[in-house]
Order: sequence, then C-alpha cells, then structure tokens
Amino acid sequence: MAKTKQIIVIGAVVALVAVLFAQPIKGLVDKEKQTAAASESKPSNEVNLENISSMTKQGLDASLVKEISDIEAQVAKASGEDKIKLLQQLANKWDDVAKPAPQAFVYEEMAKVSPQFEYWLKAGNAYRAAYTNLQDSTLAQALNQNAIHAYEAALKANSSSLDAKTGLGAAMVSGTNNPMAGIALLREVVAADPKT
Repeated sequence: MAKTKQIIVIGAVVALVAVLFAQPIKGLVDKEKQTAAASESKPSNEVNLENISSMTKQGLDASLVKEISDIEAQVAKASGEDKIKLLQQLANKWDDVAKPAPQAFVYEEMAKVSPQFEYWLKAGNAYRAAYTNLQDSTLAQALNQNAIHAYEAALKANSSSLDAKTGLGAAMVSGTNNPMAGIALLREVVAADPKT
C-alpha cells in the first residue's frame, strides 16, 4: 500500500513537471523582445542634455561649472540665431574639457533649432566618441541609439555623405542586433571611396 502511494505521488510529480516544462514562457520572451525593439527604434528620452550636463559637471572645476551653467541659462531664454550662437559656445566649452556626451546633445539641440547636415553629423560623431570606451553599458547603449538617430537625420539632409554613412554603419555594428546592416553600409562606403 505504501509503495502504491509512493508510485502515485512520484507519477503525479513527474506529470506536473512535464506539464510545467510544456508551458510557453511567453511573458518573459515577449517583454524582452518588446524592450529590445523599443530600445533600438528611438533614442532614449531618459538620457538628455540636462541629465548628462549635471552628471558631467560633477567632475569639473567650480569656475568651469559656473561658466557652463551661465551659458545654459542664457540658452534657455534665447531663440533663433542667438540660441545657435549660445549653443555653439556651449559646445565649445564641452569640447575644451573633452566631454563629448553633453557636446553631442548640444549639437543635436542646434540641429533641432536649425536642421542642418553639419549639426547632425557633429552630434553623431560626438555621440560615438562619448559611448566608445564608456563603462556604463546602459548609458553607452542610449548614446549609441542617439548616434544612430543623428546619423540617420544627417543622411536625410545629405544622402551622399560618406562620413555620415561611415558613422551610421559603425554605430549599427556596435549597438544593434543587426550588425550586418552596418557592415553593408560600411562596404558601400569602401566601394564608393576605397581610400576611406
């Protein structure tokens, strides 16, 4: 009788385990796919000029922080060509202290005010410089997506730019689940200008 009960319990456990293994894990897989697709489709809104600027200022001298903050305050009040000039000053300040991440956001801001190829290309290049060798993988991924967005905007403005295609290809190789698309772009650049 005891053996019969043991056999029934073991059989029930084996059947339960088999049923559990047969169940799909849709919830986990779908969420991962949605998260990956969402992160690849657009630049991150959580990583922005204000956040990056305040984070980057923490490692700077107090006088530099004041200079940068003063320009940022003027930018907030300016518009049009005046805003572009102030943003250029801000980009130069970030370049002086070799901080490409906030500089990239400044160039993107300039491109939003005055959509020019040059601003989008500079934004993409600065984003690439910022995420290269960055230890924070989450921030690096966000900056990489911003670089892709900036290079795509640059190519809309000038579809024949080999610099923008090179940047986009490199960003796609290092930051997407489809590196072959980036490699195809890089091959296109090499075919157009083998000396690149």
